[in-house]
Amino acid sequence: MKLSATTKKIIWVICILSLVAILASVIVCFIFYQPLDFWPFALGALLGAGLSIFKIIMLDRTVTKNLSKGDSFTQGPIYLQYFLRFVLTGLVLLLAALSPYTSMLWGTAVGIFTLPIAAFSMKFFPHVD
Repeated sequence: MKLSATTKKIIWVICILSLVAILASVIVCFIFYQPLDFWPFALGALLGAGLSIFKIIMLDRTVTKNLSKGDSFTQGPIYLQYFLRFVLTGLVLLLAALSPYTSMLWGTAVGIFTLPIAAFSMKFFPHVD
């Protein structure tokens, strides 16, 4: 599967942001709580980041596929892909909410929010490879 350069950059930024969030939770847990209390947050952050990476790959494939069609594409599949990404986000948040650890839900939210932050950062750092 061939991904665009921007998608690859966004995936890297998502990974970096998730690792920074996990590192911050490790530091906070070692200072204020028990040393192993960061695991639910880390699992949630990885789950959310994985979803964000999956969503950006789906978006890249949808855009590439429809741009290759020229003017003959229909909007139905685009809306279906958007709805599918929306439902997947809801399902992952529901899965995290059903966990007995509240920090897993927070970690999942942080992981999901890495996608818009990474996409927004492309405006300020377009030259970063």
